Amino acid sequence: MSKYYNNYKKETAFTLAEILITLGIIGIVAAITIPTLISKYRKYIAETRLKVFYSTFNQGIKLAEADFGDKMQWDVFKDGTAEDGELNSYKWFMKYLAPYIKTVKITKTNEGQTALYLPNGSAVQFAAGLIEFYPEAETFNKCKFSKTKTCRNAVDNFAFMYAPTKVGYIGHYKQGVEPYTWNWNGEKSDLYTGHGYSSTYGCNKDSTIAFYCTKLIQMNGWKIPDDYPFKF
Repeated sequence: MSKYYNNYKKETAFTLAEILITLGIIGIVAAITIPTLISKYRKYIAETRLKVFYSTFNQGIKLAEADFGDKMQWDVFKDGTAEDGELNSYKWFMKYLAPYIKTVKITKTNEGQTALYLPNGSAVQFAAGLIEFYPEAETFNKCKFSKTKTCRNAVDNFAFMYAPTKVGYIGHYKQGVEPYTWNWNGEKSDLYTGHGYSSTYGCNKDSTIAFYCTKLIQMNGWKIPDDYPFKF
C-alpha cells in the first residue's frame, strides 16, 4: 500500500519545467487580455459618466431657472481674466448652479479656469462657455497639474459648450449644456471630417482637437460608436 501511494504521489507531481511553462502561458494570456479589459472598462466609465454629467447639469439649469428666470437672461460669464463687476466662471457657477449640482471640490486650474470635482469620480473644467468633461478626475489631475502627461481629446476629456444666447450656434442657441458643435453645418458626416477652418474639430484620427466626437457619442445614445477613431 505504501509503495502504491508513493508511486501515485510521484506521478501526480508537477515538475519545475511544467510550472514555468504554465506561468509563462498565464503571463502571455494576461498580456493579451488585460489591456483589452482596461480599454473596455475605460469606455464604460466614459459612456456612463458622460450621460450622468449631461443629465445632471441640464437638470441643474432647469432648477435654477425656477429661481433666476429664463437662462437667456442670466449673466454671461467669462474666463479667469474677467474684470471687476463681471462674472468669471467660478462666480457664475456659485451664483446659478452650485445649489443644484453636488460637488466634492471646487478649484482653479493652471489656466485660471474653474474646476469641479463630482461625487462619481469625474471632473469638469470650464470658462467662457467651453466645458471640458473628464470621466476620471485622476486623469484630469495628471493632465492639468502635472508636467508629465498630455490629455487626449475625445478620450481623456470631452468637449461641451454652454452658449444659449449665441445666435447661429447649431445645437447651442437657447439650449443648456450640449456637446460642442460650434461651426458645425448640421450634417452627421461633417462631425467626422469637420469642414472649412473647423476641420480640426472633426472626429477622426488625424484631428488635433476632435471636439465633435462628443456629439457623435450623444447621437449614438451615449455609447462610443464602433467606428470611433480613438482607442481608450
